[in-house]
Amino acid sequence: MLTARQLEILSHVARGRSNRQVGAALGISELTVRNHMRTIGKRMATADRTHAVVLAIGHGWINIPIEPDPST
Repeated sequence: MLTARQLEILSHVARGRSNRQVGAALGISELTVRNHMRTIGKRMATADRTHAVVLAIGHGWINIPIEPDPST
């Protein structure tokens, strides 16, 4: 299982945010986000961030609310 902070970071990543954007939103550095993502990948045995997000959603650890399309 992941920590609450790791799940928080992963939920931002699931919304398509970059490490820099996640860091800015959470008040941490881009390097800290990268380190969290590396740890998440090791704990979940995933090769990339997309796989980590898919597994976390599949396990019910995170969910992604559907945001309305602003162009409509």
